Amino acid sequence: MAAFSDDIAYVNHDIDDGLRAGLFTIADLVEAPLAGEQARAVETRWPDLESSRFIGELVRTLIGSLVDDLLAETRRRILKAGSKSADAVRRHQGPLVGFSSSMETQVKALKAFLFARMYRHPRVMGTMDRAKDVVAELFEAFSRAPSLLSEDWAARCGAPGDPVTGGVVRDYIAGMTDNFALSEYNRIFHKEIALAAP
Repeated sequence: MAAFSDDIAYVNHDIDDGLRAGLFTIADLVEAPLAGEQARAVETRWPDLESSRFIGELVRTLIGSLVDDLLAETRRRILKAGSKSADAVRRHQGPLVGFSSSMETQVKALKAFLFARMYRHPRVMGTMDRAKDVVAELFEAFSRAPSLLSEDWAARCGAPGDPVTGGVVRDYIAGMTDNFALSEYNRIFHKEIALAAP
């Protein structure tokens, strides 16, 4: 169930983010699988809705549609399986929770739309490339000079460039927020870099 909840949350969050960031438009979304049907319904019901309220209503109705399908299909599967106890559910072969096959197809198609229009958008890819550069340069600098790390992290390191130091640096960088990584980059290289697209 958690995986489906994540799918519902992520798809809707990404639609919200993509529209607000201008990575795609409402007109683009009207042509998208699954969300397009919801977008057309919202436009029909409230033709003059301002953009932010439109996005909120679209996300609300899309979440409702996905949850309704998930619950209906899960109920159908449980009834078909005849599972009447937790033990029976555990012994059941195959998933009892899921979208209907038609909804699953539409969700996959919507993810493909988001992949093409959002995750691979040139602005997003440019930000990702800059982020990779920041991480690579930080790794190189910390590995070469562990003294650049805070005292407690530097104490865990071996010699500059050895595998122990590399592991410590990897863990240190993995725990960074975006803002902290940029702050460290600025501190070490004395130059500011922005990850957000211009």
